[in-house]
Amino acid sequence: MRRAGLLLLVGGVLLADSFEAGAVFLCIFPGARQTAMAGAFVAMADDAYSLYYNPAGVAFATKKRIALQHSNWLPGLYPGMYYEYAGAVIPAVSGVWGVNAIYLTTGEFEVTGEDEEVTAKFVPFDFSIKVTYARKLTERTAVGVSCQYIYSYLAPEWLVLELLGVRGGKGMDVAIDFSMIHRINPRLSVGMALQNVGPTMRYVAGGVPVHLPTTLRLGMAWYPLKKEYLHLLLTMDLIKIVVNPDFTNLKYEWEDTWKAVGLEFSYGEFLSLRGGFFMDQTGERVGPTYGFGIGYKNFRFDIGVDSQIYDFTTSNYRFSAEYSF
Repeated sequence: MRRAGLLLLVGGVLLADSFEAGAVFLCIFPGARQTAMAGAFVAMADDAYSLYYNPAGVAFATKKRIALQHSNWLPGLYPGMYYEYAGAVIPAVSGVWGVNAIYLTTGEFEVTGEDEEVTAKFVPFDFSIKVTYARKLTERTAVGVSCQYIYSYLAPEWLVLELLGVRGGKGMDVAIDFSMIHRINPRLSVGMALQNVGPTMRYVAGGVPVHLPTTLRLGMAWYPLKKEYLHLLLTMDLIKIVVNPDFTNLKYEWEDTWKAVGLEFSYGEFLSLRGGFFMDQTGERVGPTYGFGIGYKNFRFDIGVDSQIYDFTTSNYRFSAEYSF
C-alpha cells in the first residue's frame, strides 16, 4: 500500500519539522489572489477568502459574497490530489456571518495482497467546515470569531486494524479562531489571527494525541498608491505555528516562522497583476509567487501560482472566483 509514504511526504512538504500535527491541510492557503501574494493577507481581508485568513475582515462587508476555488494540488507529488474551497459572507442587521468549507483528497489508493493483486481501493480525504461571526467595534476596528469542525480520513478501519492491530484511521476535532483587524487610515491596516485553537485528536485508538496546527498570523497592508483607477498594494505577514514552541531557542523559532510579502497592482476593478515572496526556512519552501485577476461588474476570476517555492519539480495553480451581490 502506498499511503504511509505519501502521508509522510505531504506532511514534510507542508510543515517540515515545525511540529508533529494532524490536519495539516488547514495550513494550505486558499484563494488564487492570496496565493499569488504569498499568502500575506491577514491585514487585507476584504473578500470571502478572508474567512480563512482573518475572519474579522468580513465585518466591513456591505454585500453578500460567494467564493469558490479548485486546484490540482502539488501534482508533482501525486497526480490525484485536489484541493477545494467554498465560502459565503452574509451581512446581517448586527454584524456579518460567514461559512466556509475546505476539502482535500489525495486521490484513490489501492491495497494489494502478497501476489500484488488489488484487493481493495479507498480515497483518503480531509474536510473542515467553519462558521464565522464578525462585528465592527468602531468604524476602523473589527473582531471575529469562528468555530470549526474538522474530519480527517486516512484509511479504512479494517485496514488499520489489519496493519497495526488497533482500530482507527480517522480523526475528528473542533477548533476556534480569534481575529482582529484595525484600519489605521484609508491606506494602512494591521491584522492578527489566532487559528485552529482546539484539543488534540487521535487517529487510532489509544494512539498518541495529535495537535492541531494552531497558527498565529500578524501582518500589515499598505497602499503606497491609491487613486481612482490605479491601486498599488503591499502586504506583509508573519505566520507562526505555535504548537510546542521552544523559547530557549529563539533563533530557531524565528527561522521556523513563515514570512510572506505580497504586491498587487490594480487598474480599477478590471485587471490586477500580483507577485509575492514566501519564506519557510525550516520547511525549505522559499521562492516567488505570482498571478493575475480580472473583474467585471460583481464577478472576479483569479489565477495564482506558487510552484517555485517547493524544492521539487511541480506545478501548483489555484483557480478561484468570487461573486458579490
